[in-house]
Amino acid sequence: MTRIPSTLGAVLLLLVGCGDTGSPSAPRAVPEPGGESACQTQTYESTYDAVQKIIFDRHCVNCHSGESPSGALDLSAGSSYANLIEVPSVGSSLPRVYPGSRERSSLWLKVYAHANPSITSLPPMPPSGPVLEADEYELLRLWILAGGPGSTTVAGTEDLLPGCLADPTPTSIKPLQAPSAGEGVQLVMPGY
Repeated sequence: MTRIPSTLGAVLLLLVGCGDTGSPSAPRAVPEPGGESACQTQTYESTYDAVQKIIFDRHCVNCHSGESPSGALDLSAGSSYANLIEVPSVGSSLPRVYPGSRERSSLWLKVYAHANPSITSLPPMPPSGPVLEADEYELLRLWILAGGPGSTTVAGTEDLLPGCLADPTPTSIKPLQAPSAGEGVQLVMPGY
């Protein structure tokens, strides 16, 4: 077995670890305290603000904005949120975003169809141009699973961004409506 001198091994390790592809899926550098911060280049008010700027503005608004957006879906800033959460999708029985469930969200199924075509028969989005990168899929997935909050930070999304987010905040998903008295099963849980 050939041994690599420890100095040469350390140099190789440094060279391998220093490669930066510049892609959003590359690991994010953590700024040193008092040093230059990634926050100086980009900050996001919420996880949804990041979804808007990183995904919708980059991949979607060319077709999904203006007076006659494709699929009657306007994803431009200021309009997109109201057009997504529990809004029926055109061409599907699913809502565009079903809070808490990516499998019931046509937005997720269409976007993720590029990575896994077997998940849906819906047409993949975007139909042309660059598809989402791994960190962008994860950002969208976590946002939907957290209920699609509009103004809070979803835990775990801060490491996926090329900038800074506010500290994570607890989110809540609107509970299901209780059945009428005498119908179905109703469970009552103690406070925690």
